Amino acid sequence: MRKRKTRLYEDFKDDEITREEYETFKKNYDSQISEIKITLINLQNEIDKLSEEKSRECTEPSRALIVKFIDKIIVYEGGKIEIIPRYKNDLSPYYHIPTPVSEHNK
Repeated sequence: MRKRKTRLYEDFKDDEITREEYETFKKNYDSQISEIKITLINLQNEIDKLSEEKSRECTEPSRALIVKFIDKIIVYEGGKIEIIPRYKNDLSPYYHIPTPVSEHNK
């Protein structure tokens, strides 16, 4: 958008457009730039909000959350539990999932 605005000025300077056309186009470009800036701020706020929600500690995950993020849960003899995440690479910072200790393993 800024390149267009610069080109617009060059066109005006080179007498390819009138002053009135320049002012009209400039107002339009300025308005579009302002709208884009507002949209970017709103998107950044939404990203921040989603990041904040994602980083909250989950003490009791819902079934939907488990289905979405967990591929397999394997329970071995002796009570060992292995959790295989669906998106291992994406969740690697959050990969440590504590497993409850059953009463007979205490």
